[in-house]
Amino acid sequence: MAIYRKFDGGIWHFSVYVPGRKRRLRGSCGTANREEAELIERSMRLAATRSSPRERLIRLINAMFPEDEELRDSMPITLFVAEVSRCRAAAGHNLSPSTVRTTQINLNRFVRWCTDDYPKAADIHDVDRMCAQAYSSYLVRIGTSTKTRRNIIGDLVTAWNELKRQHDGLDNPWPLAMPAKGGDEERGEAFTPEQARRIFAAGDADGHGWGLAARISAATGLRMGDVLTLRHEDIDNGTIHLKPRKTARHGIATILPLPADIVAMIGAGTGYVLPQLAAEYRPGHLMSHPFCKVLAAAGIDNRRYTFHSFRHFFRTQLARAGISDDVAMRLGGWTKRDTAARYDHDDHREQLAAAIAAAWKA
Repeated sequence: MAIYRKFDGGIWHFSVYVPGRKRRLRGSCGTANREEAELIERSMRLAATRSSPRERLIRLINAMFPEDEELRDSMPITLFVAEVSRCRAAAGHNLSPSTVRTTQINLNRFVRWCTDDYPKAADIHDVDRMCAQAYSSYLVRIGTSTKTRRNIIGDLVTAWNELKRQHDGLDNPWPLAMPAKGGDEERGEAFTPEQARRIFAAGDADGHGWGLAARISAATGLRMGDVLTLRHEDIDNGTIHLKPRKTARHGIATILPLPADIVAMIGAGTGYVLPQLAAEYRPGHLMSHPFCKVLAAAGIDNRRYTFHSFRHFFRTQLARAGISDDVAMRLGGWTKRDTAARYDHDDHREQLAAAIAAAWKA
């Protein structure tokens, strides 16, 4: 038996075979918890067979006792996200729920990458400049924009600064991996009408709903998350009634009359308008059929353009149709954060419908 209890108590002991020795290595696990004892026995077995680097074994054993201050300098990468939360709580840092969710998505994405693609980073101390640069290169390969990469790396910079408060000898390699501003920033390019038509056709050919998703965003300026999670229940008599996720905390609701041809494409029903895409969509998650594939099929550079470019397209079309800035702000929910207020859209429904119809034909 690898672990066992003696007759005189509930403490587990280990018994490990050591190659080249006649007698087994025996000792106390120092705990009555079976799971902890099994982890200790496994570590001793790895040490005895010399099948794992000594430093990694020491860090694994240290991580079993996070309550010991002198052992807190090491932390397996799989426990990294929980450790960041603990460090923030210890420092008295309070973040909004939405910020916490977004940050955890970005940090968990890094942990998954370490586990799947970069096993050398088994501990937070293994995350060095080469690891940070490799992860930044990975984000480029999967098609994330410069702005998105800056947000992801920025969360890792902050997380490592939090860890440094509690872990001695920890360097922060992430500032060196931060992309420079410019290039393919998300908030710059607007699709041209000709590009939009090519995207609609490519999206229809893709067969996963991107054609309709692109049309809805082009006609309303809604962001990707709001389009992919749009429900039939959000549409009443051809008009979308929605609090966009990004501005919901400011109480900004949007009322967006849809062009008749898009209403016909959506049809009647319940649940998600785009069920295939909604089932896959999670912020920070790489979808099986991402929008960048549609852009590539349409012959458009996905390093310069993203789905968010439809929001710029919408605003540009409003300007081309001669729509006033006041009406454009009502439709897009554009407002300064410190003066955000709920717009009285219901009083302007006809005006908004006419504006969208004009922009859709522009």
